[in-house]
Amino acid sequence: LHPTLSSGRAIFEHISEPAVRCLVDHWLREVSLGLVSLIHSCAPTAVVLGGGIFQQDGLVAEVDCRLRPLLKPSFRQYRLLKAGLGNHAGMMGAGFLAKKLFDSLYCKEK
Repeated sequence: LHPTLSSGRAIFEHISEPAVRCLVDHWLREVSLGLVSLIHSCAPTAVVLGGGIFQQDGLVAEVDCRLRPLLKPSFRQYRLLKAGLGNHAGMMGAGFLAKKLFDSLYCKEK
């Protein structure tokens, strides 16, 4: 594939190309298979998919369509959700932890 396809954004700009679509389809299958293991092991009521890739329109629904048939029927009662913070979740989490550490060091109750 193109060396310029170095990010999710770049990949989805070329999704209409057959080779790129094939690569994305393979990746979606791998994600779905990984989620099968997670759901069968933990039986969560919800699974949240985050990061910039899953902000693409319809991608979470596409994973869900691939995932459900792979699950045992008794494990199909879950919700597959797109993370609300998208690609900013890591930064938000780091900021939260930094504030918590700062408060514990400098804002002690008297």
